[in-house]
Amino acid sequence: MQLSLSKLGQLTPVQAFCATPDAELQVFDGIKRLRAAQALSWPKVRVDVHTLDAAGAKVRLLLVQRDRRDLGPGGGLGGAVIVPRR
Repeated sequence: MQLSLSKLGQLTPVQAFCATPDAELQVFDGIKRLRAAQALSWPKVRVDVHTLDAAGAKVRLLLVQRDRRDLGPGGGLGGAVIVPRR
């Protein structure tokens, strides 16, 4: 993922949700992109923030996963990752 980001840049935004505007962001898609960007010391990444509860985030993740099913291995449902707001 680091090699891809360094050569191509960020092609797809990280997907995150929060239940309220002041809540911590929870990443539900793109954790590998986020970690690779952090390893490359990128100061910013694009993030689409959705106001959803946990159930809504799972539904959205399932839809994203379904749309990517034919793109190759690496799918699978993971847990959300909490990202503190800065």
